[in-house]
Amino acid sequence: MDIATLRHMLAGIRFRFVHVCEDAPDGFAELSIGQGARTALELTDHLTQLATFSLQVFIPTTAQDLEPASWEASYQRFLAALDALDDALAHRPPAEDSPMTLAQMLHGPLLDMATHIGQLALLRRVAGSPVRRVRYWQAEVKVPR
Repeated sequence: MDIATLRHMLAGIRFRFVHVCEDAPDGFAELSIGQGARTALELTDHLTQLATFSLQVFIPTTAQDLEPASWEASYQRFLAALDALDDALAHRPPAEDSPMTLAQMLHGPLLDMATHIGQLALLRRVAGSPVRRVRYWQAEVKVPR
């Protein structure tokens, strides 16, 4: 699996997450469409869990429940988890006892992140504040050095 491509995907996930969440309306974090669907805050916390789980490819850790946090803290926590994962991709080889391969990380937690960011975009529309249109293929997605 090509590390540069994985890092570019992470940068794309970051870009889309920030784009979908910027200027979110008041009350967005708690918005629920009912029937057991996650709120925006719960989705963002789950995104953090997915990034942290992905980090186990490089650094053996055990899953821990996240402490409840505000929308802003949860938002920043996810970005920090993405930064840690990108740093590991850039500077560490996969651990010998990794629970998954890089390919499994791609088609498991990383693509799951993309799905949940799409759910956040849908919640924005439900909140009456649709995400502004952007041509993602033309976006300036930058991979950290």
